Amino acid sequence: CEMCIRDRFIIGCPLRQINISSCSFCSNGTIPNSILDLCQPCPSGYYAFNQTCLPCSKGFYSLSGSSLCSPCLPGSFSNVLAQSNCTLCPIGTYQNQLNATHCISCLEGTWSSYIGSFQCIQCNWFSFQKNGTGPCLPCPHGTISSLNRKECVFCPNGTQFDFNYQKFLE
Repeated sequence: CEMCIRDRFIIGCPLRQINISSCSFCSNGTIPNSILDLCQPCPSGYYAFNQTCLPCSKGFYSLSGSSLCSPCLPGSFSNVLAQSNCTLCPIGTYQNQLNATHCISCLEGTWSSYIGSFQCIQCNWFSFQKNGTGPCLPCPHGTISSLNRKECVFCPNGTQFDFNYQKFLE
């Protein structure tokens, strides 16, 4: 019996003394532990590369034993290294890209009503939203929301609003 060359192991063989033809690399997602003479998985937030565990970048995550990091999906983000999961965007924010490091606040006149949103929704004609941080609020009776949906306006005297053409008619 001979020793396996560096970074090659046979699990369960003491002191790496085995038939040299039986030596193999650790499987994907694991790295060699020369003290215990076995392969061990990389922890969550890390991935195995070149026989070492490396942290996942911002915008990515991994589970224990991963050989690569996965991107955060739209509606989520990761703003620190070595994450085991991504954080869902809070209400009033969104993210529509992969591997995001932050969420984007909804603009005036729009709103996201659930965590993990990948888009903001524009308020309807009878509601408004001033700063994007809360739900769309109903316009007072006799008013309609402005085109940007951030305030309510009265129809000019003698006019009504045509929803099909999105303009005031006399």
